[in-house]
Amino acid sequence: MGYETFSSPIEVDGKRTNLRTTWVENEEEEDGGHYELLGTWGGIDDLNGLADRSMADLAPGSTVSAVSLESEELREDIVVGKQPKVSETPLAPGSYEFRFVAIDLMGNEYPSQEVAYKVAEDGTTTIVSVGGVPTS
Repeated sequence: MGYETFSSPIEVDGKRTNLRTTWVENEEEEDGGHYELLGTWGGIDDLNGLADRSMADLAPGSTVSAVSLESEELREDIVVGKQPKVSETPLAPGSYEFRFVAIDLMGNEYPSQEVAYKVAEDGTTTIVSVGGVPTS
């Protein structure tokens, strides 16, 4: 079994934090595994470089907004239900970009190159560029 843990910047009831999720690989499941919601995590302290040692549950009724790493703008608010879960949904047709940022225990950031791609009406995904360099 494989596990990957992710931290995503969010705001909960007006307070900046991180959503921690993990992907639990399981070939017996239809999608090859599932996400588990671990909770919220304070991240790495800017002053001393220490990682927060605790996590908190998302409380039902809390308002959560995703935070853009690029612009710091807040995305659409989501109100937490009684049994919150994380899942994947297909992207709508359009153009998208993504990148990953790995942060070590000292707070050093290691961003990946940006990948631009398009999703067609039939759900087909085509990579358009990597690091600003066209793929075709």
